[in-house]
Amino acid sequence: MQDKNSSHKRKLIQRYAKNAASEKELQSLFGMISNHEMDALLEEEMDRDIAAIGTDINSDRPKRFAAWYKYVAASLILVTLSAVTSYFLSNSSRKESLSSTNKSIAPGGNIAYLTLGNGKRIALTELNNGTIVKDAGVEITKAANGQLVYKLSSVNDPAANNVYNTIETPRGGQYQILLPDGSKVWLNAASSLKYPTSFATLKERAVELKGEAYFEVYRDKAKPFIVHSVNQDVKVLGTHFNINAYGDEPVVKTTLIEGAVHVSSVLFEKILKPGQESVLSASGIQVKEVETEQAIAWKNGEFMFSSEPITAIMRKISRWYNVDVEYEGNVNSMRFTGTVSRYSNVSDVLQMLEMTNKVKFSVEERKIKVTRYINE
Repeated sequence: MQDKNSSHKRKLIQRYAKNAASEKELQSLFGMISNHEMDALLEEEMDRDIAAIGTDINSDRPKRFAAWYKYVAASLILVTLSAVTSYFLSNSSRKESLSSTNKSIAPGGNIAYLTLGNGKRIALTELNNGTIVKDAGVEITKAANGQLVYKLSSVNDPAANNVYNTIETPRGGQYQILLPDGSKVWLNAASSLKYPTSFATLKERAVELKGEAYFEVYRDKAKPFIVHSVNQDVKVLGTHFNINAYGDEPVVKTTLIEGAVHVSSVLFEKILKPGQESVLSASGIQVKEVETEQAIAWKNGEFMFSSEPITAIMRKISRWYNVDVEYEGNVNSMRFTGTVSRYSNVSDVLQMLEMTNKVKFSVEERKIKVTRYINE
């Protein structure tokens, strides 16, 4: 019975490490962590894996080492979470906690506004499913899943190529669009995309992005797909990639999932391969290998941080939860690593950050104050 129970626990850890755990499995896993039911097994797994370092580190099998590293990293997260959770639950000396503020701010959702070529602005959230508008040979429909779908009813109508639409999401919003060429776009909060209602007679498929979006571009060798964003252009034929081009971010990031993209600015240009990310700043374009899961975590319903400054984290929280953020004292040196659902209330996200005993939050209306935690 004991072996069967241990096997079940190992399976939960492995599924967590592979991001394959269901919501029910996660509840079970974290429940056992809170009750210290996983401590012995995690220590055993850590001892076994650390002992294997000498064997694997000089091995010519990089895939096995990568898998080991990912597994140990997941184990470390779980062990740390267990210890932190225990401390948080037992630490009654703190005079104030976020949970006592009785402030609950819900996460964002599918909220967007569509501006037609004639200037008419439509609140997509308020519309029922079905055809929104027919104009210049184009049908614009809100699908059952909330996606905005463009479909040409007259392929050769030149008027459609000269009409531009703009979809914009406010803070606390996101939306998905199916462009007339079959390309899919996921728009993050506080972002906008401008595009022609048809690409039929155009030599290239050019769109303008402000903010962040994930693209799955339909392949068309005859017509390159170009994304114009702040200080850079991204040119592709057919591929999957993410662009983070918010005006309040210090750099513009383009992350390639599959295919190939050409990234260019006024003075610089780079070709990206899958698993690479370009970072555009005043000094040029730098290319590095990255874990692409982090770049597209928002699209998959998660916040994923890897040694990320608190100020960068709070910008994401501000956009998604439609809140303002202010800082008290010097918090710039604080960095955090972890993953949490974007569909949690903001209090749940902030509590996880507070559990590190590095930072403290207070919430009033839609304003979050960030201060350094001092153990009194």
